[in-house]
Amino acid sequence: MVLAGQMEFEYFPITLKDMQASVQFEELDAGAHQIGQVRIRTLPLNHTRPCLGYRLESAGRVVVYLSDVEPWEAPPADNLYRFDHPGDLALVEFARDADLLIQDGQYTMEEYRRARGFGHSPVDFAVQVACRARAARLAVFHHDPTHSDEFLHAMMDQARDLACSLGSAVEVSGAAEGFEVEL
Repeated sequence: MVLAGQMEFEYFPITLKDMQASVQFEELDAGAHQIGQVRIRTLPLNHTRPCLGYRLESAGRVVVYLSDVEPWEAPPADNLYRFDHPGDLALVEFARDADLLIQDGQYTMEEYRRARGFGHSPVDFAVQVACRARAARLAVFHHDPTHSDEFLHAMMDQARDLACSLGSAVEVSGAAEGFEVEL
C-alpha cells in the first residue's frame, strides 16, 4: 500500500499502526465513483508511477486535481502545445468547464526541457490545459523546492500573461499554504 509505505519511519515519524483510528483504504481504478453527493471520476496520468487525476462534482461545482502529471507531447519550440496526443486531449476533456483546476506546474519551459520524463509539468502546459478546458480558475502547485517565492511570483505573472495572450479569462494563481478558493 502506497500510503503505508510513505508513513514508514524513514519518511515520517508516525506509522499507520501508531494512529489511534480505524483506517480503511479502498483502491480506486480509473472510472466513476460516488461518495454521498459527490461524484468522483478518475483518470490515469502520465507519470513515472501509476497516478490518478480526480474530478469531483457536487452541487453544480467541479474541482479537478491533476498532480504528478506531465505532457505526452514533446515540448514544442514555440512553447505552445498542439494537443495532438490523445493523452493530452484526455486531460483537457477531464478538466472541461472546471470551476477550479489544481494542476502540477513544477517547471518553467526551459527547466522542463531538461526534466522531461520526471513526471511533472511546465507551468505553460498547465495554463494551456486550463485555457483549452475553459476552466474558471487554475491553481498551480507542486512548486519546485529550489524556486524562491520571488521566482514563483514571476512564474505566476508569466502564466497569467500566457492565459491572457491565449484569449482566456481563466484566473491563474500559485497555490500556497493558506490559499483558499470559494466556489
